[in-house]
Amino acid sequence: MKIAHITKTLTLGGGPRAIFYMCKAMPEEQFILYAKRGIMEEDFKTLDNVELRFVNDWSFFTCRKIYRQCLAEHVDIMHFHSMFPAILFWPFEKIPRVLTFHGLHIRKYDFVSQPIKSALRRWVKNEFVRRFDACIVLNESDRHYMTKLLYNNSYVNKLYVVPNAVMLDEKQLADMPKVEFAEDTLNLLVVARYDFPKGIDVLLDMVKEVKIKEVDWHIHFIGDEPVHQIVERYLGMGVKCISYIGETNQPYAWMKAADYLLLPSRWEGLPMVVLEALELGTKVIAADTANVNDLADERNVWIYRQGDAESFAETIQYCAAQKNLPMDVDMMQFSLETIGRHLHELYEDINKIKG
Repeated sequence: MKIAHITKTLTLGGGPRAIFYMCKAMPEEQFILYAKRGIMEEDFKTLDNVELRFVNDWSFFTCRKIYRQCLAEHVDIMHFHSMFPAILFWPFEKIPRVLTFHGLHIRKYDFVSQPIKSALRRWVKNEFVRRFDACIVLNESDRHYMTKLLYNNSYVNKLYVVPNAVMLDEKQLADMPKVEFAEDTLNLLVVARYDFPKGIDVLLDMVKEVKIKEVDWHIHFIGDEPVHQIVERYLGMGVKCISYIGETNQPYAWMKAADYLLLPSRWEGLPMVVLEALELGTKVIAADTANVNDLADERNVWIYRQGDAESFAETIQYCAAQKNLPMDVDMMQFSLETIGRHLHELYEDINKIKG
């Protein structure tokens, strides 16, 4: 089977990482990846079953050229991972099309009152479900949310739940640098680019108000230059418990060394960074809006109320006391074998229906 993966750019983020694991989960299949260049391209170059084709700009003419290439090369499935390129492909319907909603960004309007934009985005999502052969969401919570958005309930059967897969490369882990944080400090790590959904501004506004005398704690940030800038700005405001590490597509050494991964997102699909942290044996603290509530067990994953400084402080204190408890989490549902099988079955079913 030949699959074309199409995403906007190979920037650091959950979408490109999820595509990477999809390709890794199906080593017998051939993948063509269309995207703008970005830091994640180095990861894809390690996969023998992926051909990278870089896009200079996303336009209707670019998409028509890509579509003609896919027709000529007998691509079986076109799998989209970004809404903007997917919209440009609306007229091209001969090849079966799948779209993964890596995060339901219509959730933005749960935080921002813009009725016209909210209605437009809802219409766009309905059009995707109507026009495409299948739409993937990453968990049952997102499927329920999407179902409520649909104008026509008969399209519900085109929504599929396929979680992200994760399996960290043993060689990369063996070669990763030695990282040590202060042992007498509760070390929290945020790994994210600066973007409204990621909630870094909410976290830092909250941290500015938090006073925890019983625990010596520190938040370390890995992210892009805007993350660096906002961390510097809050340091200038007198927030001392934060620091910036840098930008990297290989954050695993820091993730493994941290006591907890911290996820302050306003919304997520199924955060790759959470799955990677758990795979590394690092526990997670997340906002209740970050869409990992189903994983919360107060042993491996803890939840605090978004924007609530008191709830955050209570969670930090509790997690400091519990940080040495061993992890106990079953990651088989996110394994390459499990997700690869689900995707292969989905692709085959779509081909049968389309064919």
